[in-house]
Order: sequence, then C-alpha cells, then structure tokens
Amino acid sequence: TGSLTANVFNGASHLEHLYLNGNKLSGKLDDFVSAKGLEALKKLRLEYNSFSGTIPDFTGMPSIEVLYLYNNSFTGSLNADKLPPTLKKLKVSNNTLNNEIPSKLGEFANLEVLSLNGNEFVGKIPSELSNLNSLQIFHLQRN
Repeated sequence: TGSLTANVFNGASHLEHLYLNGNKLSGKLDDFVSAKGLEALKKLRLEYNSFSGTIPDFTGMPSIEVLYLYNNSFTGSLNADKLPPTLKKLKVSNNTLNNEIPSKLGEFANLEVLSLNGNEFVGKIPSELSNLNSLQIFHLQRN
C-alpha cells in the first residue's frame, strides 16, 4: 500500500521490467514517471491499484513497449502525445477516461494490443486507427 515517489527506483538505470500490479498503491503517478533513471524500462505493469488523476506523461520513458494501467482510477482524456511511440501493448481499461479516442494513436506503428474498454469514451472510432497494421487485439466494449 502507499504511493510511488520519484526516488523509489532512483538509479535503477538497467531496470527493464517493473511489475507492481495488485498492490493497493494509490495517488498520482506524475513524480514517479518523471524520475530519472528509468529510461531502460520496457514493461511497466501498474494494473489493479488505485492510482488517480490523469494519465501522466510517459515520454520520459522512451523504451516502454508494454504499459498496463487498467483497473485503476484514472480520469480525464487519454492524451496520446504523452505516450512513447515505442508502445506495443497499451491497456487502460476500467478507468474513468473520457472524451474522444485520440486519432494520434493511429501513428503508433508497433501497437499490437489496445484495450480501452470500460471507460467513458465518446464519439466515433478514429479512422486513423486503420493505420495500425500490427494491431492484433482491440477492446472497446462498455464505453
């Protein structure tokens, strides 16, 4: 239980996989994702916690390929400008994300899994998502 602070993994410059799912962690992730030393991180699994606020800017983690943020309490829009283009798997299901699905997600050429279900997205599915030639799984139910 508790929150993640910027210095928790300070200096873990070789850390590639970080799984903290199902630990009753809470609070905002802004300080944690802005911490130095996590540039090598490829997989970050934070699902089944109680993180809140908007999804922070993950572009400071340029190696991330797998980002699981589902089953938390994130709110607001999904801002694709705050996601690294290296993503292969993005799961943000079962939060309270709203507004439209960002068309910029269609530029994530390596994206294989996109799970957006169980949120409050509105509007049409962006036609740009048809550019996702690597996409194998797309979940959008319950929006």
